[in-house]
Amino acid sequence: MTRHPLTLLGPLAILRALGKVEVARPELVSVGHVPPDEPESEPPRAPLRTGRASPAAPALAMLAVLSAVAAHPIPAAGAEIVGRSPAPEVAAGAPEGLPPEAWEAMLRRIRADRSAPRGRPHVADGTDGAPALTEDAKLTASDAAQNDDLGASVAVSGITVVVGAFRDDDDSGSAYVFVRPVGGWTGALTENAKLTASDGVAGDRFGRRVAISGDTVVAGAPFDDENGNSSGSAYVFVRPVGGWTGALTEDAKLTASDGAEDDAFASVAISGDTVVAGAEGDDDSGSASGSAYVFVRPVGGWTGSLTEDAKLGASDGAADQSFGSSVAISGDTVVAGALGDDGFSGSAYVFVRPVGGWAGSLTENAKLTASDGAANEVFGTSTAISGNVVVAGAPDADGFSGSAYVFARPVGGWAGSLTENAKLTASDGVAMESFGTSTAISGNVVVAGAVFGSSAYLFVKPVGGWVGSLTEDAELIASDGDPADQLGFSIAISGNTVVAGAPSDDVNPGDASGSAYVFSVPPSEIFDDGFESGDTSAWSQTVP
Repeated sequence: MTRHPLTLLGPLAILRALGKVEVARPELVSVGHVPPDEPESEPPRAPLRTGRASPAAPALAMLAVLSAVAAHPIPAAGAEIVGRSPAPEVAAGAPEGLPPEAWEAMLRRIRADRSAPRGRPHVADGTDGAPALTEDAKLTASDAAQNDDLGASVAVSGITVVVGAFRDDDDSGSAYVFVRPVGGWTGALTENAKLTASDGVAGDRFGRRVAISGDTVVAGAPFDDENGNSSGSAYVFVRPVGGWTGALTEDAKLTASDGAEDDAFASVAISGDTVVAGAEGDDDSGSASGSAYVFVRPVGGWTGSLTEDAKLGASDGAADQSFGSSVAISGDTVVAGALGDDGFSGSAYVFVRPVGGWAGSLTENAKLTASDGAANEVFGTSTAISGNVVVAGAPDADGFSGSAYVFARPVGGWAGSLTENAKLTASDGVAMESFGTSTAISGNVVVAGAVFGSSAYLFVKPVGGWVGSLTEDAELIASDGDPADQLGFSIAISGNTVVAGAPSDDVNPGDASGSAYVFSVPPSEIFDDGFESGDTSAWSQTVP
């Protein structure tokens, strides 16, 4: 496997150390850490439950410290941090095996990024960049608790938002449903319903990924043990007759017919009656080569225990590809990211529903890569699709500032090897921001999260179409935001509604319980004809 040199580890590697990314790079997935907001007397969080052990303990120890550094600014010597326990002292010495000068360089880069200003004022002539927009509403859980990580995943369809909190209740996890009030998205709101798995146990991490289409919600649980330790599963919830209210458990549970230990079946997407779930740890083409599974709603509806109708894989699958690390679907087209492909340069694969329907074992119609891709850029960490347009994020690209790529369906259809029509970047992007950690698209609008910049960027399709190098039309920031909140860790859009997750937001001082923010986009910007298409799920989102 190609490994990052320690001096080149990107922000997404830090997130993997945090435990917010499960299996993407096997050498980085067995980390437990003590977050800086927790008293030292408390035990560290449990390591990720996976059999893929780390061969580099010193590097992992260093990453655990870096994860805390990245999430909390490093104060000047002797400074007092109000409202938080002091951040761990990290400048005293380099971790074993890392040259001191490399350690200091890392710290300088993180310090510089943390002190960078956020947001840019809008001026009429546009000379100072795109407008910075703040939220219409802030979503939190009525039972918010320390380290729940609410907002690590988000999804939206029409007037309904779903927000995952995979660390809730000893990492058993949950998801919260918010329905737009009569007066619209405004102010501080708590959930209408809370979703959990009927068979959930501590460590399952239900809600690590969520998706919604119309009245149907799907939530992934990567460490569920249905088919062996951390084999993973997904749960389907259908809106009850009385609406989304109270405490609800699933209507159906989805698993792979060939599921096995460490498959981490959990990344999910839904469009109409079709669900896609990725299993990036599946070993069909080598260790952690990955796969994805398609489930079509049965005649009798989503109920009971169900296995897939079709299994998707890469024709060039190989060990450590992590195919299925992200998935997206719109109508008859599925996209699966493979962030570990080709030395972690990454790729994405497009599958079009066969004439005979989703059935059997299928390989891709087209493979998508970045024309300027390079090793360790992790293209495909996030994927999204709406109609004939695909977006893929590469958060470790361009000095870890990150980028996203737009692919428009060619006249001849999705076929062969394709590179992007347009490349998206942030006009104020700096190293370590990880733009492209999350991506979403609805009609003419793309949104991309920059988790370490704690912001998201909105792009409207130009008159000439998606072509060339483009920067944002607006930046989305939280009115009460902090660089450590990780706004943009997850992102979703449906029509003129954008939702961005901030899983490290402190609802109560120092608690990192998490939140999500709702933003509005002028409807005229969304669709060419001013109206949303009949596909109410013509959006998608993924998170690392």
